Amino acid sequence: MGGDYSKDSFDALRDYAGVFLQQGRPVLDSDWNEMVQVLERRIRAGTVDTIGRAVVPRETENAFHIRHGGGGLEIGPGRLYLDGMCIENHGDGDFARTGDGPAPVFDRGTGDATDPLGVLDEMTSAPEGYLSYDAQPFWPVPETLPTSGGPFLAYLVAWQREVTPVKDPTLLDPALGGVDSATRWQTVWQVRLLGGIGEGATCATPDEDLIGWPETVAPSTARLTTGTVDVDDPEDPCLVPPTDGYTGLENQFYRVEIHQTGQNGDQTDAWFKFSRENASVAAAIDSFASPADTITVRSIGRDEILRFRPGDWVEITDNRREFDHRSGQILRVSVVNEDTREIELEGTVDPDLIPTGVDGDTARARQSRLIRWDQKGIIRNAADNSVWWDLDAANPGSPEGVIPVPPAGTVLLLESGITVAFSTADGPGRYREMDAWRFWARTAGTQIQTLTQAPPDAVQRHYTRLAILSFPDAPPDDCRTFWPPEIAPGEGCACSVCVTPESHNSGALTIQMGIERVAEAGGGTVCLDPGRYEIGAPIRMENLFGVTLKGHGITTVISYRGATASAIEVDTCIDIRIEDLSILVTPESAGGTGRLPTPGHGLTALHTATLALRRLAIVVGATGDTRRDHGIALEGLVIGAKIEECLVAAPIGIGSPSAIAAYGGAGTAAAAEEPEPGWLGLAEIRLLDNVVFAGRMGIWLGGLAFSLAGTTMARNIIFGPESGVALDWFELPTGGTGLDGNTILSNANAAIVGVNDIRLADNEFSGGAAAGDGIILFPNVVPGALITAQIVGNRISDLGGAGIRIAGDYDAILAKRNVIQRCGIAGILSQPGFSGRHLAIEDNVIGDIRGGPDGIGAAGIGLTGVAEGQVRGNSIRGIGRETPEGSQNAGIALQGVVSMAIEGNAIYEIGPDTPNASAWGILVRPIWFQLDISGNRIVGTTDRDAGANAWRAIEIGQVEDIEALGRLDEPLGDFAGVSGNITGAAADDLGFASVEGRVLRLTARRGIEVVPLLPLQLGLRGNQVIHFAPQLHPAISIAARGTAMVDFSQNQADLLGGANLPAQVAIAAQRITASANSLRHLRDTGLSLLMTAAAATPMGNITSGGVQLAPGGLQPPFVALNITAV
Repeated sequence: MGGDYSKDSFDALRDYAGVFLQQGRPVLDSDWNEMVQVLERRIRAGTVDTIGRAVVPRETENAFHIRHGGGGLEIGPGRLYLDGMCIENHGDGDFARTGDGPAPVFDRGTGDATDPLGVLDEMTSAPEGYLSYDAQPFWPVPETLPTSGGPFLAYLVAWQREVTPVKDPTLLDPALGGVDSATRWQTVWQVRLLGGIGEGATCATPDEDLIGWPETVAPSTARLTTGTVDVDDPEDPCLVPPTDGYTGLENQFYRVEIHQTGQNGDQTDAWFKFSRENASVAAAIDSFASPADTITVRSIGRDEILRFRPGDWVEITDNRREFDHRSGQILRVSVVNEDTREIELEGTVDPDLIPTGVDGDTARARQSRLIRWDQKGIIRNAADNSVWWDLDAANPGSPEGVIPVPPAGTVLLLESGITVAFSTADGPGRYREMDAWRFWARTAGTQIQTLTQAPPDAVQRHYTRLAILSFPDAPPDDCRTFWPPEIAPGEGCACSVCVTPESHNSGALTIQMGIERVAEAGGGTVCLDPGRYEIGAPIRMENLFGVTLKGHGITTVISYRGATASAIEVDTCIDIRIEDLSILVTPESAGGTGRLPTPGHGLTALHTATLALRRLAIVVGATGDTRRDHGIALEGLVIGAKIEECLVAAPIGIGSPSAIAAYGGAGTAAAAEEPEPGWLGLAEIRLLDNVVFAGRMGIWLGGLAFSLAGTTMARNIIFGPESGVALDWFELPTGGTGLDGNTILSNANAAIVGVNDIRLADNEFSGGAAAGDGIILFPNVVPGALITAQIVGNRISDLGGAGIRIAGDYDAILAKRNVIQRCGIAGILSQPGFSGRHLAIEDNVIGDIRGGPDGIGAAGIGLTGVAEGQVRGNSIRGIGRETPEGSQNAGIALQGVVSMAIEGNAIYEIGPDTPNASAWGILVRPIWFQLDISGNRIVGTTDRDAGANAWRAIEIGQVEDIEALGRLDEPLGDFAGVSGNITGAAADDLGFASVEGRVLRLTARRGIEVVPLLPLQLGLRGNQVIHFAPQLHPAISIAARGTAMVDFSQNQADLLGGANLPAQVAIAAQRITASANSLRHLRDTGLSLLMTAAAATPMGNITSGGVQLAPGGLQPPFVALNITAV
């Protein structure tokens, strides 16, 4: 609930520093409130800028200190400044003088003069007055503490909430007789525990490595956009007709609030409510009746408008629900008795909202309250005025009295011309209960406050770590930061050894000597001053623990000229950090012309755990297409390595030298110089926010390689002429590789991936018209290991090959929500000779596919060898528009599929609109067994003046069978065999043959049995076809061999260009059902539907040219069951 305000006028972008009243002017509540907000923001910003985000002042150094005490977990008293807010634990003092705790003390003049009690002239708890976890003032019923185990993260969460007299009756002045005045803004806090944060977690563990912490602290991703729509004139002639905008009769301050969310906090699982009065129409609850369908409130309302009435949706809540971050219960008012202040409800109150009356558990103690919300009746979709939700209807299984949040892009008409649209921002957060937005609406000017993808402006929670602890009584690890910081004497604030360019280059104190010094001390930090450090041999970090090598940024330069190895070698180490410096390497063979010149690397890591490379600039000055120099080289077992915010420029940016040996370098003298062991094992590797410019390969990790745990590459910019990214290793079941949010560019193939468990999400792949493929999935390093891949939300563009090429056997591939544009041969293409179990291609946008070399044509989606899957909801446009005569172009092309659904796709602008270049919306060549082609929208030429072309909407069957349609006297015989005949699968690449009831797939590599010979089942339902140019072929052709069953129903075709054809739609199969189709074309262009079948039931069709059946013709009663019309 909120206060009764007119509006919120504060806007930080206006940089106001104060508010000044003028004489003789009205005083608005919004002016006063803006002054408070201006001052509050100034205090918070100044605090953060001065002392940081989360600090404990040494004046109250026990503040929020966590310890195990006699009464369980205890919280120290004092102040902590969190994101500029002053968070205060007043301790265990008995301020109410009930006798339940220690008496408070005056903060000055008590104890020694140096005691940190304070100087604020107020009563406070003693410094030792730790507060029990169970006695937190703003968490009436905290979560039960664990009794054993760990580690757990104890953290502080704080936020600010509005307090009205309904929540705190002491705000009412008795002299005013119950009339309220101003509200209050209260800072509240809770100490909570987070478990499952990872074994060995400490206060030094980075935020992103604490399991569950990033998701906990992430702000809400809910966003709201408001607007208005035009409305009809009112029926009341006494009202002035509105033009547009807000049509309400009163000025309002709306509040839209998320009431309920699903388990994952997704937008589509959320429900919301709204109020015209900022949810300020509220009353304290005095008592609950039994049964709990009647409550007694302190006030029915202020007047006839701001009150409770029958039919109102109301929320019953209390402090327990609010401080548990949960909404209350929504019920509808049935009866309002003004004399007794009793309100009857349509339903009973949840048991947890009813005070027990035991141990002070009363409605007054809980601050139980009733809040009116204003949603009623029907909520409509603003786009078409359809019903989105009816609050008065029975909605089984749905929460009562609230409205489901629509998906992104759907705009709802709230009321009085006001529209709202929800969306979800990127990030790890989620929708949260009590997320709320406020905006004003004014009758003058019929305008409202416009929000555009605005984040919630009500409850905003802030978090900080307090301690890492285990139960029952292990000493906690204190995570708090103090202000001012203590500066200890020593060589530097954060350095064990300081090395300067002068000391290093003179030999007095070199980098290697500094590393040896901290190694002897058991670990530490070697700091390098700005300047140039020349080395003649690698800097060795071997068998070290807890050593940091740190510079001062890009001006700290380690230069290795004439290099025959790595500038820095990390061998068999744990917890090594190299940060904030540059590495320049000029290999000895940089100018050599040999086939495999001796490489020089920037940095090599061998058998190393918890390696951190941060903010490094690594440049290896060597060029040539045989160079094997690495910016960063990984070999052996590498565990927990993090490479982030680095700039790498080298022939191979980041890679494994053993990968080169595995792919052709082995056996040479130069290859033998690479470090042992010649294999790579990865576990928990992170490559984040790097920029990699390579002379050959951006990232090349593979060869004899495996992964024990997850590998993540995120937010990198990678360029490599031969390939941006090339990855090939075997993922153990505990592993999983993710490429998220990268920009990958290459003159050849952007990403070559052989990892058997891979996720590619939200990346950008590109390279230019002469480049290769965007993503290639190729066979794993372990023979027989099937690929599982998720390819989601990527942008793939400007390539000469396919956007996504599947060139390996797979178990499951999901390709969804990708945008693939301006590619060569295909948007998505499966390579002939490889097959898989499940393939889902959904909701992709594929456009401007130019076509392959030598005029072979183009395909939006071209698939072969699929056991089962679906092609659903894709937008395919502009395929092969510039291809030459003789080319074959298809929106969707399939061959050799067992079971496939092609549903809901939009297919436009296929082929060059010429008579000698073939074009299909959907093309299916044998062999296939189960096909469902439904709900697709296929549009050919819409130019009414276009010439004849070879466009076809749907064609299913062998070429020779298709050509025979219209001349057949009987259904086709059994399937014998066929060669490849779709874009990307030529006759030399692929074939299928039927041998003794089995189907063989034949490729240049092998012949393999794929499936028994099954009956053919085909459904074409609900497809829509439009084509205005003269046709050279039937718009829809189906030639199904064997025991085929075809259902052709509810399809629509408008073919208005004319064609001298036997039929516009020709189908040949053993059994055909054709019903409820609408086929329109010029009447002098032949039959509409020609069927060749042993059994057929054509019924309910409306055609321009009639329906015919061969052999024998269409017999009664079917003649009368079909209509011929213009």
